[in-house]
Amino acid sequence: MKNILFIHQSADLYGSDKTLLYLLESIKDVANVIVVVPEEGPLTEEFKKLNIEVFIIPVIKVSRQLFTNFNVFKLPFQIYKAVSIFKKIRE
Repeated sequence: MKNILFIHQSADLYGSDKTLLYLLESIKDVANVIVVVPEEGPLTEEFKKLNIEVFIIPVIKVSRQLFTNFNVFKLPFQIYKAVSIFKKIRE
């Protein structure tokens, strides 16, 4: 079975969240699905009910605000932090 990692920017249950939930529900029997979200929420509860592996790790949202002078310098550190947390969890 192949591993598929999904990184989602929300743990709510709105449009894109529900779409992701339906997608993962339909492929979880043919692939090992792993999901990363930034916080606990209704979506993580639904994933747990379906026995889908969920990790709570900071997710960097790409937006206009990210590209301001100060935030651009913070970006490499945020990426490093998120990758480090994920590596520790997977070990």
